[in-house]
Amino acid sequence: MLRKIINTKEDPTLVLDLPKNLRGRRIEILAFAIDEDAISDKKIPAGTFAGTLSHSDADELRKHIEQSRNEWSDPFTNK
Repeated sequence: MLRKIINTKEDPTLVLDLPKNLRGRRIEILAFAIDEDAISDKKIPAGTFAGTLSHSDADELRKHIEQSRNEWSDPFTNK
C-alpha cells in the first residue's frame, strides 16, 4: 500500500514512483479532498471513550492483558 498526502496549492502535479511490489500489477489510484475541519491536533479526554466497550469485552481485554503481563520474562531472574 502506498499513501501520499499532497498540498495542491504548492504543486498540482503528482509524480508517483511505485514501489517494486506494486509494479506490473493492476492498481487503483484515488484522489479526494481532506476535510481540514476534521483534522485535529488537540488531545481528546479519556472520558470521551467511556462506555464504548461492553462489560464483557472490557473484561476479556483485561484478562488478556493480565495474561500477557504474566508471560513477560523477568530479566533479573531469567524466567
